[in-house]
Amino acid sequence: MAIVVSSALTAETDSTASNSSTTTSGTFNVNANTLYLVAVTVNSQSGTWAPSGDPTLTGGGASSWVLAAEVESFSSRQVYVFRTSEASPSGAAALTFTAPGSETYNFLIISAWQVAGATATGTAGADGVVATNTATQDQGVSATTSVSASPAMTSGNGAVGVFGVYGTSAAVVSVRSGYTNLGNTTIAGNMSHVVIYRADTDTAADVTYNSSGGVRAAVFVEVETAAAAASAGQVVTTYYNHIQ
Repeated sequence: MAIVVSSALTAETDSTASNSSTTTSGTFNVNANTLYLVAVTVNSQSGTWAPSGDPTLTGGGASSWVLAAEVESFSSRQVYVFRTSEASPSGAAALTFTAPGSETYNFLIISAWQVAGATATGTAGADGVVATNTATQDQGVSATTSVSASPAMTSGNGAVGVFGVYGTSAAVVSVRSGYTNLGNTTIAGNMSHVVIYRADTDTAADVTYNSSGGVRAAVFVEVETAAAAASAGQVVTTYYNHIQ
């Protein structure tokens, strides 16, 4: 059975500070024994991002969120992907992203989604995320950004691609054939964040934008398919815009 990406995060804009190390979403609640993924695209406030450790994600009724993948694009811009699955969620609560060490950011976009039909066993959904891979791309190279599946995917598993563009709020023109675009979230003139998925296997994920502007970072996630899938819904993304 194929994975199905269904309803997820609703949250509000936070624009109360010129820079921040912590962002808190609106109320979010994970369902029991279901894989969830959260992606964060962030631009460093201080220039070069030189953290002393990893960022953290907490809340949403989950006892733990585990950093599944991260990619740094040209020193100060990052994309992170977290995962969780909870047997006994504690109830609705805000999601809180905290930057590592003493780092702060001035732009951040966060999105979360439920992956119905994916394997949800293992600590924080460890069995559901089979493999990840990352890629970066400099500005002006191409309007299309791609990240490959590495190693090669297991037949029948599903694929998720997360893409961050910095230096321009690029509009999505098209996504790789077979993928569904879950929506392009932007901070005007500064940053773009998009998540795409397909219910079966592929060799890569890619997105084509309306220009080649902005440096890019991308994450590919292979998701293991469970025995049964649920009905599809729509992811909801939000952004947190901390402007100097």
